[in-house]
Amino acid sequence: MVDLAPQVAAQAGAAAAPYTRRHYVLGLLTVVYALNFLDRTIFNVLIEPIKKEFTLSDTTMGLLAGFGFVLFYSLLGIPIARVADRLNRRNIVAIAFAFWSAMTFLCGVASSVAALALARIGVGIGESAGTPASQSIVADLFNKNERPRALGIYAIGTYLRVFLGYFIGGYVNQLGGTVHWSGHQAGDMKPVASA
Repeated sequence: MVDLAPQVAAQAGAAAAPYTRRHYVLGLLTVVYALNFLDRTIFNVLIEPIKKEFTLSDTTMGLLAGFGFVLFYSLLGIPIARVADRLNRRNIVAIAFAFWSAMTFLCGVASSVAALALARIGVGIGESAGTPASQSIVADLFNKNERPRALGIYAIGTYLRVFLGYFIGGYVNQLGGTVHWSGHQAGDMKPVASA
């Protein structure tokens, strides 16, 4: 026998949420979703400069760009989705966003292949938590008649990331591919493009 009580409660909650709040949350989640994909696009745009910087083979770059990231992203997506069913999804999205952003930063400042690989794995772990919890929030905020449009708007995040990823990645590549930080103290660190 199917218990319809949770579905009825979710529909009642969706109807009670104010229109502007629902759309504000949807817009915010769409931006977070775009940022979720952004680092993947930038990393792929910068594969050649990264390969030159660390003198890596195509196989190693494939492992960094794909396997290391995708393995953890795929393996952790389902368990994190189950956790999102039981815990505060807003907090899960916020923690995941902070974590994958920190890992993306560490990818940018990695000075060794091992550090870059660990940071890429960390990005995969963080990003695996963002989408399931976000989609669940959208499902709670919009009733069954509004949900397809809301999820369609949410999916626009992938196209925003393509635009931003190629734009930002192309700009960094134009600067010389990678950015190093010169200076020995935190106060005098300045970006310097390398050839």
